[in-house]
Amino acid sequence: MPARLRFLLQYFLSWLLFFALARGLFLAGTAGASGGTGAGLLARSFWYGARMDASMAAYLTLPVSVFLLASVFVPFFRRALVYQVYTLLLLLPVLLLILSDIPMFRIWGFRIDATPLKYLSNPREAWASVSHLPVWAYALAFIILYAGACMLAKRFLARAAAGLQRQERWYVAVSTLLVATGALIIPMRGGMQQTPLNQSSVYFSSSNYANQAALNAPWNFLFGVVSESDAGSEVNPYNYMPAAEAKRIVDSLPKEGPKILAAKKYDQPNLIVVIWESGTAKMIDRVVDGVPVAPGLNRLKGEGVWFANAFASGDRTDKGVPAVLSGYPALPLSSIIRLPNKARKLATLPGLYRQQGYHTAFY
Repeated sequence: MPARLRFLLQYFLSWLLFFALARGLFLAGTAGASGGTGAGLLARSFWYGARMDASMAAYLTLPVSVFLLASVFVPFFRRALVYQVYTLLLLLPVLLLILSDIPMFRIWGFRIDATPLKYLSNPREAWASVSHLPVWAYALAFIILYAGACMLAKRFLARAAAGLQRQERWYVAVSTLLVATGALIIPMRGGMQQTPLNQSSVYFSSSNYANQAALNAPWNFLFGVVSESDAGSEVNPYNYMPAAEAKRIVDSLPKEGPKILAAKKYDQPNLIVVIWESGTAKMIDRVVDGVPVAPGLNRLKGEGVWFANAFASGDRTDKGVPAVLSGYPALPLSSIIRLPNKARKLATLPGLYRQQGYHTAFY
């Protein structure tokens, strides 16, 4: 194996091992909040969480692949010092997030995200919220762990980077590194599936604690920061008219009208919810060569209640599905699905059915 490719692979795997150890530290530090979750489930969190660990490791490894490409032509990037300085600088915020995550999970019940950043504008209130914690003990633990991690990283990188001094055919080194760098995109997005990785991708159990343990703290924090920035625009996209006129229109909407559904009692009828994306009236009512496109649905229109004048809750699937299953109106710039800590608290149709003794299935 080419020396540079071997170094890149070793660097990626070392971050995977680091995040696995970090998960063990999280489980040890939050054992009191486990709620009796079995050891088997906790062990599985390492397997399912490896997908998110690999994503974070790939992001951290990407600059190293660029350094290695440069090392083919620039001798400076063949020095172990380059990779040691880069890694030691990374370890500082990564380890800080991992350690901060433990007490915050005990208090909030969810992994660290962008929430702490909201308190930085008022340091006095931020200190008041954590002053009851053993801050100095956590600070000492951080110093010890950071010093130990730095020592191990320096030794590992000094040994691994020794092979970079060997001469390789430049076209072999460049081609293999370009392929490897492109391949990092796969773990970054969590695999080859259509949608990229998110928190629910590593959830595997009905135990909330086991699911939370599968998350990667630095990845979850960065995801929260990006989600907050996407939804943080101060421009109101719904501001189409003066506030007084909008209030007048809204106040005119609630009206008492005739009941359109019979109050007939049923003994748990079979309920089927069909979510049909882009099933617009233009398509449902369409007739091609005298043949209706949706004859069955048009027949059902006459047997039940048909809303002929309805508007979409959003313009994307991740906005429409929460509207259907949770009655949650679409957010203007983002989607509630992108905020898993909030989305999991929404009421859902399957949850309501379960309370009524139904068994739900999804197809």
